[in-house]
Amino acid sequence: MSFSAPRTQWLIRYLMPGGLTHIVDVGANPIEPVPYGDLLKMGGCKVTGFEPGKVAFEKLQKIKGPNEEYHNFAVGDGQRRKLFFTKHDSMTSFYKGDFKSCDYLRRFGGSLEVVGEEDLDTVALDQSPVRDFQLLKIDIQGGEAIVFQGAASKLARAVAVIPEVRWYQLYEGEPMFAGLDSDLRARGFALHKFMFNKGLILPTSQYKNMNHAASANQLIDGDAVYIRDLKNADAYSDNDLKHLAILSDAVWFSFDLTIRCLDMLVKRGAVEKTAPRQYLDRLPDRFKNETHQAAS
Repeated sequence: MSFSAPRTQWLIRYLMPGGLTHIVDVGANPIEPVPYGDLLKMGGCKVTGFEPGKVAFEKLQKIKGPNEEYHNFAVGDGQRRKLFFTKHDSMTSFYKGDFKSCDYLRRFGGSLEVVGEEDLDTVALDQSPVRDFQLLKIDIQGGEAIVFQGAASKLARAVAVIPEVRWYQLYEGEPMFAGLDSDLRARGFALHKFMFNKGLILPTSQYKNMNHAASANQLIDGDAVYIRDLKNADAYSDNDLKHLAILSDAVWFSFDLTIRCLDMLVKRGAVEKTAPRQYLDRLPDRFKNETHQAAS
């Protein structure tokens, strides 16, 4: 991790993107730290979140800050769908658990046990009052593609998406990574990086005798970063590039991408020619070669 509030603050003040970077979080259950948490804490973005679970939503209401707004309904394609509430609320999904997978992995069976279900009207982001956003963060246990179907217009104006991607099927009929990747590429996005991938050690006769951390080879899921494909530079306004630069710096730590955005802004005459170098000078030394470290 290489977050620096002073560096990010300098970048925001320098770029002046014309408003806070807007992040929409679909599936905002606060069970794990969010990747944009540091940016939010320093007041560098605003968040509109959606969480259909009542307990999780109530927790969000209690802990939210001044730049956060949350809604207690399910985002989808605008159609009526059945939501399956599970024993572990973070596993609630539009899909039922795949218990053959659970048996094979000897994991998740208890968490995926359905404890209730509800037919509800999902809300499409394109039909909602939510304003345009720069980043869509989404983790709804296989339902990501359903949300994309109802957000075509707003996604076309976003610069990035962070979806959870599945490598090993945990739900019956859920879209896997290949399908999600094809969907986002068709919408003009390109895979930039993986923030993390989670794996498990497979159950075997020697399970108790093995180092589990060193042997967690079966990929399960992870978070990926997709950006609106920068090879189509005309699809970006100056403000889009500024927001992408900020997100790349503070959320997924792609400092080369931040500099690429600054380079493009220099070429457009939107920032000073010295901006990329000024930014590089603020990075930790390990991101600079020895020559530049000596010159700094």
